[in-house]
Amino acid sequence: MDLLGTVEDVVTFCENRGAEAEVSGIKTKEVIVAMERSDIKLCIKQNTTGVGIRTLIGNSMGFASCNSLDERITTETAEKAVSMSRKTPPLPFCTLASPGRLPDVPGLYDPEIQNIDEEDAISIAHNMITAIREDPRVFIDSGELSISVREKAISTSTGISAAEKKSRLSWLLIAIAREKDEVGSFEYEYGCTTKVKEVYAEETARMIAEKAAANLHPQKIESFSGDIILGPGAVVDLIVDPFVSSVNANNVYRGQSVLAQKLTEEVASDVVTIRDHAVLPGDFNASAFDREGTPHQNVTIVENGVLTQFMYDSLAANRENVSPTGNATGTVREIPMIGVTNFVVDETSRALDTIVEEADTGLLITRYSGTAERISGDFSGAVKGAQYIKSGEIQHPVKEAAIAGNIFEILPRITDVSEETLRYPKMVLPYMKIPEMQIIV
Repeated sequence: MDLLGTVEDVVTFCENRGAEAEVSGIKTKEVIVAMERSDIKLCIKQNTTGVGIRTLIGNSMGFASCNSLDERITTETAEKAVSMSRKTPPLPFCTLASPGRLPDVPGLYDPEIQNIDEEDAISIAHNMITAIREDPRVFIDSGELSISVREKAISTSTGISAAEKKSRLSWLLIAIAREKDEVGSFEYEYGCTTKVKEVYAEETARMIAEKAAANLHPQKIESFSGDIILGPGAVVDLIVDPFVSSVNANNVYRGQSVLAQKLTEEVASDVVTIRDHAVLPGDFNASAFDREGTPHQNVTIVENGVLTQFMYDSLAANRENVSPTGNATGTVREIPMIGVTNFVVDETSRALDTIVEEADTGLLITRYSGTAERISGDFSGAVKGAQYIKSGEIQHPVKEAAIAGNIFEILPRITDVSEETLRYPKMVLPYMKIPEMQIIV
């Protein structure tokens, strides 16, 4: 039986025992190549399956999951979820998602992925290693290549019945440069695509080699006030997590968001537009429906600096009498939660080279290592892979520098967003320039 038929049968089983049900299923075929110390260490081929079963009797919820599609095991798991629903106290506003028209998201599945086997995957990984080693000072500390076909399906007592197949090719590299006895700060890069012909793994390898080599021979600087240009990796480390937490409707409801009373107000510079663009055609992170079966959409969270939308799942939307935004996330092994599918900061027409050239004194930062408090937005920590800028030119890598401040105070001060972006799992991010930051050494 196909995946959708399996989850539909489990819903029927739960209904026959007096419970409403939401059943999510997944089936994945995957080849993984692991790299270490510029060598291929492991290649495995694996198949994974599973279902997550959420049941409701009134507002009392049960949940159970299993790693099988076998009928006997799925029905035993469903019985556990139904039994839990009979014992747990009611959860106000708990509901299953309502059906809606699913968007057509082209380009999610490439049939050519069926032609890639373990030998091909090892060849791609080997080519990445070779590309990095074009600079003999740089080596891969660790890395992973994943090539998979993922099928997901969901069925609910409210009438949702949907399935989707995606091809997914992704890779992660962590690289370090060494020259004589000196070792530079490490760099990491992701890459991902849904199309076999669009694999750019070697380009990623050359990019990370260049960044790692640039970290050699860092020099100490004096403390100063100037521009910082956050690379996409630094944006991930510093800004994304606190911001995403602050626009989570559940955190807003609990009073755990500084943006709770800021809807329709300016919370960022007018050069900043932020979306959860879950229906971007052909995108690695795109999908037609969320973890609850709600149709995905292009959710504009911040438009030209103005906060326009919080993120909702069905429970939060039911509680506040609004429409869900398709932001229920999670695996089949967990209860759905609010999160992002494809967090996108819109690029501009400003080139990174131009942004650097216009900086008098500053730092170009590829990574941030420190704290970034989710609720308050306060942060402090060291900058990594930082390059010192003077009179619009990159001078040298920096040793032992730190920054501190508040995320929600610097968002309105962003003066530039680059046209260059990098793609990460669940994110597409540019470079961002923030002036008048205190650099501490």
